[in-house]
Amino acid sequence: MASSRRAMRSTSRRMAAPSFSDKIVSSSVPETALRARVTAPIVWEHGLVILVVEPGELLGVRGLDGRSVWRRPLGATTTHAPAAGSTGALYLSLSDGRVAALALDTGELLWERTLQGTLSPPAVARDRVFVGS
Repeated sequence: MASSRRAMRSTSRRMAAPSFSDKIVSSSVPETALRARVTAPIVWEHGLVILVVEPGELLGVRGLDGRSVWRRPLGATTTHAPAAGSTGALYLSLSDGRVAALALDTGELLWERTLQGTLSPPAVARDRVFVGS
């Protein structure tokens, strides 16, 4: 049985998702032009590619065709990848000390908290979010 994997790659202002099957790269690679530089590792969750871009925006892009689903201004940047929870939320630790939860399907802000110090990447376990500061 052939295995199929998706690998995300990002150049400064482009995002592409080539398909790999039996070590052959597909010639039809969806590619999306980005308006800004990607600042954090790219996350693939439930068919969406999640990107953090300058000057502090979170993008939800459909992985199959590269179409934008939602865009959320964050008001700050991060170099940490968003963490996805089992409840359909994304969690981010931002450079201004905020930890934010956003709805994966809409990008809507669910909650945010401000912590002291420099924040670690978020980690999720069951219904808990862990961030070191």
